[in-house]
Amino acid sequence: MIESPSQSDWRRCPGCRRTLESCLCKHLPNLTPPAKVVLLQHPREARNPLGTARLAHLALEGSELFVSYRFDLEPWLLARIEQALPNAGILFPSEGARPIAELARGATGSSPLTLFALDGTWSQAKKMWARTPALHRLPAFRIDGAPPSAYVIRKEPAAHCLSTFEAVMVALDAIAGDGEGRFHASTQEPMRALAEQQLRHSLSDERSPRWRVRGRQSGEA
Repeated sequence: MIESPSQSDWRRCPGCRRTLESCLCKHLPNLTPPAKVVLLQHPREARNPLGTARLAHLALEGSELFVSYRFDLEPWLLARIEQALPNAGILFPSEGARPIAELARGATGSSPLTLFALDGTWSQAKKMWARTPALHRLPAFRIDGAPPSAYVIRKEPAAHCLSTFEAVMVALDAIAGDGEGRFHASTQEPMRALAEQQLRHSLSDERSPRWRVRGRQSGEA
């Protein structure tokens, strides 16, 4: 069944899915990554106005973004993984995860590299990983020495944590062997715009207590 767009949908950007007033598309780069990026997103994060996976999807040519509650019940996922192996991996700091730069160094043949990434809160990502055995067919990779996050509008589990947008771009820099961090640098403008929008919203009379800028006290106006 095809649902008719709600009245609010007409006021949203078809790209970043934010309101037309807060559209971030003009701040996004258009990049050709050294690996095809496949983003697996938890539905709750898909509805989160502060989510960043869609920004990564829009910025990276050839990337894919899938949303599901139960990726373990999606038959296409196993086929997608089999198609990508052996030159594929998942960005997830599981036990035994290797430095992300090793994904490129371990590539064989002429098939392209593919990087899978989970998008959700840390709790959601861990559940997606645990409930989807097919993902365990992919070697896991981690980010070492991550730069400071510009994602100041949401509380992360630890100081070194990054948003999905930032993490994917840092990983691509490592895969490409780009010491200058071109991919990560491309996140700065859209992340700054997102933070500024949320700061303005947090100071307005229409703010929701759910969305706070990191560092502001709950008693502040």
